[in-house]
Amino acid sequence: LQSFTILREKINNQGRNMKKILRKITKIILAIILLIMLIIPQTVINADVGNFEQYHEKKITIEDILDIFDNDDHIDYSRGLSLREMFFVLLALVLFIIGIVLISMILEKIRKKKNQKLEMEQEEEREIEQKEEEEILKSIKKVDSKFDYEKFKEFCSNVYVKLQEIWSERNIDELKKYETNLLFEQHKTQLQEYIDKGQRNVMSDVSVQDMLLTDFKQETGNDIIKIELLAEQVDYIADAKTDRVILGSSKLIKERLYELTFIRKTGTSEWLLLNLVRIEK
Repeated sequence: LQSFTILREKINNQGRNMKKILRKITKIILAIILLIMLIIPQTVINADVGNFEQYHEKKITIEDILDIFDNDDHIDYSRGLSLREMFFVLLALVLFIIGIVLISMILEKIRKKKNQKLEMEQEEEREIEQKEEEEILKSIKKVDSKFDYEKFKEFCSNVYVKLQEIWSERNIDELKKYETNLLFEQHKTQLQEYIDKGQRNVMSDVSVQDMLLTDFKQETGNDIIKIELLAEQVDYIADAKTDRVILGSSKLIKERLYELTFIRKTGTSEWLLLNLVRIEK
């Protein structure tokens, strides 16, 4: 589960880096074109008596470009760049653009190969996690043949979302319904600090993305299950009276990975949250 999150971040970062490179390349090409436009002036010839009438030089044709390699004595070099110089400037520009395109294609190909490799590694890790999850489920089934994993995941997801709502509204007493006494006292103390400061830790737009069973054990007549839960949510601190944002953003959705530990008396069906910790990526 964690490897999937890391993979997605790597792919996104690589995509952003490639976009930055392409933007820089575009700026360089535009700068070169503007430079050439400044270097090559509009050339005119004053021909009649008194040089009052202005005649533009004829347009450069393919024959002119080919001819400059044989004879360019007729070129007036005092009037801007010669045909030969303009040809080589344009040729250099074309070669530069072609080179940039080729480099971009090579970089893109390398990026795709890296992404494919990361995806393969992620799939392998996911397969290992699924096999481990299956073994854990077998262990649970040995002591509880009626255990329904899909219903348990739905229960865990609902509990997590509900806890975020309670936390945001600072309804301390509501936490008792879902947590053990020890965890309740810990969260009660933390919430009281926000209340004393006149603040709220708002958790909104909460969405559970994925879940993985990671451990099961029995201790002193209790069944204990651990899961990893991947969620997306908005997380910020606001003034309790005005709702003014003090820390964080009320619009930025963040991805978070948590480990939730649930406990129940062996032989019963009521699960309580024993612990909730965030896993740093």
